[in-house]
Amino acid sequence: ESFVYLPFDEEKLVDLIDLKKKFNGKKLSRILVIGIGGSTQGTRAIYELMRFQKELVVMDFVEQIETEHLEKIIKEYENLHFKEFLCFLISKSGGTTETLYNYEILSQKIDLTSANTIVVTDEESHLKDTFQAKKHTTLPIPKKISGRFSVFSNVGLAPLMFAGVNIVKLLEGCMSAVNMINDDENYAILSASSKFLSQTIVNENLYPSRHFGELGKWEKQLFKSYRDWE
Repeated sequence: ESFVYLPFDEEKLVDLIDLKKKFNGKKLSRILVIGIGGSTQGTRAIYELMRFQKELVVMDFVEQIETEHLEKIIKEYENLHFKEFLCFLISKSGGTTETLYNYEILSQKIDLTSANTIVVTDEESHLKDTFQAKKHTTLPIPKKISGRFSVFSNVGLAPLMFAGVNIVKLLEGCMSAVNMINDDENYAILSASSKFLSQTIVNENLYPSRHFGELGKWEKQLFKSYRDWE
């Protein structure tokens, strides 16, 4: 329920718009998102869908610990001025090993400062305290929201907003979907209900376009822990 009603949080939207004004002087050429699992998959799915409909700032994701990918990111970012890109460091617990390791490696090679790094984490995490002490901008993740359901919180909305996605329209679409949740023709809720009631998850949905690939991965992630609902 907390996830379903995230799009209706007007106070969060106002805070994000104010945040964009704070960084409004930046001419961004890239956005770097460091996270893993639920901290990135929903954002990645929406970004991949939207970037084929309008021109967006290039968004790079660093998730697993992969030497070749880290080297590629370093090569692409090491000569960028700190005003040319934003980095989002995302970990709900504040202690995700892969995320912190990747940030540490990248921070030694590229220009990550309090002026271009935004930390998204739990209000009570040690990560928040550490980076606030260094004058970094920090954004909260709602306590009742788990990672895979966090895309319509600061986890997904902040990076997408800076990439050029119209998050107001995105949330309006979400609210419209929520308002039709009891509609007999809501195929999303019918599909979810049938999977839950059958006690068997069969994720063999076929997506006719390559643009939907990341959406399919996110869907699988959302259903992965269905037995926890019982």
